[in-house]
Amino acid sequence: MKHIHKYRRINIASKGKEKYNVFKCMEPDCNHYLPQENLIIGRKSICFSCGNSFIVKTKNFAKAVCEDCKGHSLESKVEDILKDIGVI
Repeated sequence: MKHIHKYRRINIASKGKEKYNVFKCMEPDCNHYLPQENLIIGRKSICFSCGNSFIVKTKNFAKAVCEDCKGHSLESKVEDILKDIGVI
């Protein structure tokens, strides 16, 4: 099954052991994961917020979020949509 992965950082270490983080694809039928955090940079991922694909530029995230969605509050997104449709 070929698709763009939707990455999320997860810890797969046993309880009481040192953390072992990997990036796992969260698509239902996919068992792909990246065992080394540095391998995520430059990969294409689906954004958890908007659903668009983007190139990952950092390994410092829990869920993959694109630059357009990063740091935007729900309130500002609603305001942008209302402006687009001419309500405000």
